[in-house]
Amino acid sequence: MGAQPQAGLDQLAEAATMVETTQERWAKAEMHRLRGTLLLSINKHASAADNYQHAIDVARRQSAKLWEVRATTSLAHLWSAPKPSIYSRPSSAGSPKVSPVLQDAKALLDELA
Repeated sequence: MGAQPQAGLDQLAEAATMVETTQERWAKAEMHRLRGTLLLSINKHASAADNYQHAIDVARRQSAKLWEVRATTSLAHLWSAPKPSIYSRPSSAGSPKVSPVLQDAKALLDELA
């Protein structure tokens, strides 16, 4: 993990503590969105998606449309990003080996794309 994303995550943890202490929650959704972006930068896609979704939920409860749009846009970018495919991975012997299961999976992925 790079030093800059970790420093950002540490600062967001401090900010979350301050939010709970002061009860000032107006930027809570944005804090979750930013945490998601930092997690995404270190390839923690599932955690990033969870934080984006949490940001959307918080924004909706607060009727904070700007924060909701920002979090929804971040989540949409995550979902639309190209994903590595297990189909393209070589077998343990080093040469590509395509099983019927992988052939079916690739056909489905191609159909959905």
